[in-house]
Amino acid sequence: MKNTYKLPFYVSFLILWMGFTQVHGQIAGTLQGAWKSATGNEHEILLFQDGYFTHTIHDPVDKKFLMSRGGPYTTTGNKMSVMYEFHSSRPEETGTDSNYVYSLKNNMLVLNLNGKDQNWTRVDPSSAPLAGVWKVSERMENGELVRIHQQGTRKTLKILTGTRFQWFAIDPATKLFAGTGGGTYSFADGKY
Repeated sequence: MKNTYKLPFYVSFLILWMGFTQVHGQIAGTLQGAWKSATGNEHEILLFQDGYFTHTIHDPVDKKFLMSRGGPYTTTGNKMSVMYEFHSSRPEETGTDSNYVYSLKNNMLVLNLNGKDQNWTRVDPSSAPLAGVWKVSERMENGELVRIHQQGTRKTLKILTGTRFQWFAIDPATKLFAGTGGGTYSFADGKY
């Protein structure tokens, strides 16, 4: 489904700077962007942007959402450390850390997940004016911007790479995963 509408990003979104770089190490700019991997009917998308990642699995044939997880990440050498800020199918993993070994070569990412290498192809390198991690503060309803009512630690974030996006409503403190959506986008002449 393709939607085109004006993005009043100065009003509707408040950029969220992920300050994890100073606390958790150096962010790997080489990973930034979107990656995909497919096995049978399971398609996986990884988004890395400004020290935050999302990993989503879906079945495009049956149009089924299977799982999504994400949070801040850092890299040192060929090792990646992640902290799960949300996990749709295993909320008990929210707040936990994991470490992975990876390698990059010619727009291919090899990521060792649970002792097994998985190959990923780069979809985009994350070079776009809106690329970033955004905190959603308002949404459009009936042509009007309406403030999103979020209490406590609940938040809605949106990650944009060069051509792909994913939003997710979460509460890391209570391990709540309220929903997500994503796909591709374009931005030209002030229109998103």
